[in-house]
Amino acid sequence: MRNHKVGPSARIKTYYVVVLALLVIAIAVAGYELYTRSQGFAAGTFYKVSTQDYAAPGQTDVYLVSWIGCPNGAVYSWSLYQALQHYGVLNYSMQYSNPNDAPKSIPGLIFNGFAPNSTVKFQELYMYNEYLNETTTGKLVNASNSVGLGLGVVQSEAPSWVYNLVNKWIVAEPATKLSNGTMVSLSYGDETLPHVVTTLIVSGSRGTWLVAGAIYPPSDIAALTPGKIMGYVQNGTIQQQVPEAYDWAGTFASVIASAS
Repeated sequence: MRNHKVGPSARIKTYYVVVLALLVIAIAVAGYELYTRSQGFAAGTFYKVSTQDYAAPGQTDVYLVSWIGCPNGAVYSWSLYQALQHYGVLNYSMQYSNPNDAPKSIPGLIFNGFAPNSTVKFQELYMYNEYLNETTTGKLVNASNSVGLGLGVVQSEAPSWVYNLVNKWIVAEPATKLSNGTMVSLSYGDETLPHVVTTLIVSGSRGTWLVAGAIYPPSDIAALTPGKIMGYVQNGTIQQQVPEAYDWAGTFASVIASAS
């Protein structure tokens, strides 16, 4: 896989001024108030989970916790790329998600570095390999140890506050029902192979936000290639060609702005 480095452009900056202006309305309507259990925790929704700023003073931290072959991770990558590229230079590789998963072979980006040119800092953390049968540290995964091993990677490679948030909200918080009606967390929603699901965390001076699981169906972009989607981003037609990726890029950018 080829690595690419892409910095900001005048066209992208103009595009994001428009996006942020429009999505100030969306964030005001949604409110992003501090989460209460009466809301119900669910996949694909941004929640303000803390009023605490976990980032360094004057800094906003963005953490992507995912796995290399995750179809939802592939989906997140396109919106994250758009939201973050005007905050610095992203290093990435193009690839497809797990070919044995359902949905399979979703086009995405694997991030492998970020050079900030602002107070926004981004860090990617991949827990499992492409096939979800090993951790990225080489430990074999099965249904009995998969969640614990993934959480262990987070604990060893991320700040303690990231680990604590993932453990609380993604591993422990009831969010979805199994086929027998039992309420479980998002990490245990896959009855075949439970695992820590893709999670995006944003923390800054105004608090900490989190979204996890599917933000839109990965199958929506299954017929495309990574190169095709990147072309849409670079030529400014992403809104028309992949509106979900465009809309979520604006949501990510709005949450980053709201946290900062």
